[in-house]
Amino acid sequence: MINNVGYHATSSESACAISNKNFNIKIESIHVTKKMPNDLGQGLYTFLENDFFPDHAMELAVKYVKAFKQVSNPHIVNIDLEYNENEVLDMDDEENMTAFNNYRHATIKSEAFKKYKDQIEKSGAKTRGGYDGLILELLIDEQQLDVKFIKKRTFTNLGNSYKISAFPNGLEGCIRQIDVINKKDVIEYGNQT
Repeated sequence: MINNVGYHATSSESACAISNKNFNIKIESIHVTKKMPNDLGQGLYTFLENDFFPDHAMELAVKYVKAFKQVSNPHIVNIDLEYNENEVLDMDDEENMTAFNNYRHATIKSEAFKKYKDQIEKSGAKTRGGYDGLILELLIDEQQLDVKFIKKRTFTNLGNSYKISAFPNGLEGCIRQIDVINKKDVIEYGNQT
């Protein structure tokens, strides 16, 4: 078993709903969805604790939700994750990166990709031309992969002057199936930054 701790920042209302019920993770078929998947595909996004980056994962979650979701007083959902190695798609793994790059190279030239791209409604991800999540969803669908969790080192624009980088500033996780959540606690974060 692999264990990680992830942080998901949200509004107090959403945190209350998550605390009383659970997360609502809905993965739509890539063949019918009109929503652009984010960079790691569909699912619940978290920042994962790790020793690689100087910013704490909780701080990244708070900075992200303040910058892009306009939540001024965020609450943090501290998530203990537990999964088997065969349930995770680690996109920093060289073999997975190679498979993704080869699939992307072949797919972006296809008529099928153009069709999927055109059916997606306008969104921030579509506007910035971030099609990695769409490619990932097509790959998962075509290969019929049972992926419960995806993780990758990423650069997240935190709304400051440093808007893009080839170097990551955090480790993100995308929860696709609720059963990888072992435990969750809601923390009132307040106005800290």
